[in-house]
Amino acid sequence: RQDGTIEGAVEWAEAGEDRVLLTWTNKVRKTANRLTRKSRGYDKDIQVGETLICTFNNHEQQIMNGETFTVESVETHQEMSDVLGHEVVLVRPVGRRERFLMVPSTFDAYQPRTSDRRIYTSSFSGLWPKGNAIWELLDETGLTMADLRRLRTEYKQYGVQGTWGYCLTVHKSQGSQWGEVGFVSCPGFRDRDGRLNAEDRRRMTYTAVTRAEHGFHAFMLKVMPDYRRSNPYAAN
Repeated sequence: RQDGTIEGAVEWAEAGEDRVLLTWTNKVRKTANRLTRKSRGYDKDIQVGETLICTFNNHEQQIMNGETFTVESVETHQEMSDVLGHEVVLVRPVGRRERFLMVPSTFDAYQPRTSDRRIYTSSFSGLWPKGNAIWELLDETGLTMADLRRLRTEYKQYGVQGTWGYCLTVHKSQGSQWGEVGFVSCPGFRDRDGRLNAEDRRRMTYTAVTRAEHGFHAFMLKVMPDYRRSNPYAAN
């Protein structure tokens, strides 16, 4: 257990094998994932070797919410990308034969009063144009109705909602285990008058600790970072 920063936790995770970061809040999770990818020199595109996490069950592909996987190959699904107007990729996970359909622009996306699930499903809404728009779409893309039905089937069968998997919420980590776990503890998690009661904190701490096979490191944030400042960790 040590005073720390999200940057320090990311550096620790990147320095060893079979390590993962866990946390309570999505704000910390998204920041840690962004910093991890930045430290690796990645851009917005999914890279071979990346760790991704499924965030909604796909029973057809037998991948469940919270399951992580490593990317073996990735390529643009050009036909579907042209129809939808944004990139859709085919991702082959290590150890799997089938490829997943994923939309990188939905990873850790945020829209007020819109769920992650709604953001993801809306990204495929262009496969179901209404009224005369369907004929305009077919004319613009050169597709047939049979082509459009095939793309709809591909989405339903192979579409996987996911995001970057370097830092997970404790909730998403249940059922998984790693050699070492780094838990990023933010002030809100420890606030006795905050959203979590004592039993919630106890349960979440127990879950985090038991995800580790042989090493657990707690990084205690004194303040939540504000990256609009030159010193994100300056006290308010």
